[in-house]
Amino acid sequence: MALLSTPGSWLYVDPDDPRHRVVTPEDTRAIALNGDARMREQSMKIGVLESYVRTLSAQPGIGPGQVTDLAVAGLLADRTSSTAQGVDDRVDKAVARASNGVRPESFGEGAAALEAAIREAAARGGHVLLTAGKVYPLERTVSTAGVDVAIRCDGASPAVLSAERTAGDVLRFSGDGSATVRSLTASQTVGHYDWKVGDTSGIEPGMIMIVKSSKSWYYDPRPDRTDGRKSELHLVHRVEGDTVWTVDPANDGYVLPGESVEVSFVRPIRVDLENFIIRNKKLPEGPSVVGAIGVRVEHSAHASIRRVWAEDCQQLGFFLRLSFRPVVEGGGAFGVNGSSSGYGLQFSGCDHGVARGMLFWNCVRGVDVSGAQIISRHTLIEDCTTAGGGKHSNGTWFGWGPSGEEAQTCSGFGTHGTADRTTYRGCTTMGVHRSYSLRGGNERIENATHIGGAADGPTGVVALLHGEHLSIDGFRVLDFGYSPDPDGGRDTTVSDGGANMGSRRASCFLYVTRWYKKTTAHVYITNVDAQVRDTFAKFDEYGLFTGSARVHMSNIRVRFLSALSGDSCAVFRSLAPTVAATGDKWTIGPIAYERDNLPSGTGPVTLTSGVNLAGAQVITYGTSGATS
Repeated sequence: MALLSTPGSWLYVDPDDPRHRVVTPEDTRAIALNGDARMREQSMKIGVLESYVRTLSAQPGIGPGQVTDLAVAGLLADRTSSTAQGVDDRVDKAVARASNGVRPESFGEGAAALEAAIREAAARGGHVLLTAGKVYPLERTVSTAGVDVAIRCDGASPAVLSAERTAGDVLRFSGDGSATVRSLTASQTVGHYDWKVGDTSGIEPGMIMIVKSSKSWYYDPRPDRTDGRKSELHLVHRVEGDTVWTVDPANDGYVLPGESVEVSFVRPIRVDLENFIIRNKKLPEGPSVVGAIGVRVEHSAHASIRRVWAEDCQQLGFFLRLSFRPVVEGGGAFGVNGSSSGYGLQFSGCDHGVARGMLFWNCVRGVDVSGAQIISRHTLIEDCTTAGGGKHSNGTWFGWGPSGEEAQTCSGFGTHGTADRTTYRGCTTMGVHRSYSLRGGNERIENATHIGGAADGPTGVVALLHGEHLSIDGFRVLDFGYSPDPDGGRDTTVSDGGANMGSRRASCFLYVTRWYKKTTAHVYITNVDAQVRDTFAKFDEYGLFTGSARVHMSNIRVRFLSALSGDSCAVFRSLAPTVAATGDKWTIGPIAYERDNLPSGTGPVTLTSGVNLAGAQVITYGTSGATS
């Protein structure tokens, strides 16, 4: 049996529903409580309206047939009159309060009014209700700590939070700021859920648990005050004796006494933001400008930010820090162009963060995944688009200049070293130096698209700067209209008449630096269709793979700006361009590439026939195009 709602009655029992058990006394109690709540809600609304009627009736000259009565009726009928608008506003406020919606207008104007509305809504278990299309001026940061936050707009047209400032946070929401700190008292094994911390007083289910080792993180640790540590973030499931059980298992191992491990517990907040715009005052260009952060959320659990836009917040559009399973969906950021950061969205020290269906333009980078000392793990970036290009806040161009020339670095998506297990799925980039700038461990790119050029020199569509282990499955590089042929069927659109269009094509698809883990890393690349200028995979002078490191490739199709004979599909650049094929792999110099169905033997051109490698060539540094 099931309890269902109908327009005529609030709850009834469906005797034919096989999915539910027989109604119990607890069910009937729920029916009674629900009915009582609905009756109270309706009574509140009626009572408010009755009070307005009594107030009007007490005024001299007001009554049936009176002149004043007729005048008031006419004003109420005129929806543009102050009388009609005033009554509508009072009724809207009463209905909103009855439904747990709190209007900032009830508390005045500015940041203080919005903060008061947030606290009132949290006390009621409701939400702040913004008026569709309305502009709310904010003269300072809106900041709360230890309070659940829910802000929504009540219509299709988003409200606007207009920040009358240029620096600092526009919205800042955090946990209560106090932490219970313990130390790990026993070694921990990867995959285990139980953590020995000794004293568990003050630790409760639902708290965030932050684990930080004395040892540095494996990739790009940056040994200064922001030194990345072996670390992770969890949510407490239960507490038993001296043991804390977490929702997810341990991601790393911690061996005592070889390292000390600090374990901190913080009571998180819940954040729910939906359907509004954060508009910061645009900064003037200057060498030392410091821009704003649109939304900063710290110490949250299951935060949800949907259809929220950040404009001209030069430092960061959205900043999610030390949070468990935050979701940012829809919306996006424009004008995040600070010369030192400029990220549309950044996850820092978060676990299972999700960015989905977002748009970033005029940003130095769309989404960044990193951390200071705490690692971001298991991040998913899905169906997002970054359109780069524009000016830094200091006045310099990034991406591509107005005449098509290469400008300062701009990337679509990426990580710092303090990131692990980041997945990019179905994302698109255009107008950037490089599509992906990767420094973390165990990253995966699925079904990606890059449109247009990429920067020349030591870069590529995908750049491996630090880290270890990468998987790419599905990647298209589309370069429409960059033909040197003036009769190629497309008009040039840059002021140099198209002379440098060819140079804007990506010089290579994959670029590996000297700092990547070249002795142990495995790179898997499959299902790639790319247009590049002269090289598919490029390794810098000290970036050659050795030891057990391997690059595994299959189903690769590459089209080159420089003409190659035959059905060319792959070109590799190396300091030692010798080719050897033995068993199931072939090597170029000291670099080993796994291949399917590779015959034995050696040769500079014909490596295999079954994986579309006809015409593949090896060229040396300094060679422009493939000549032999």
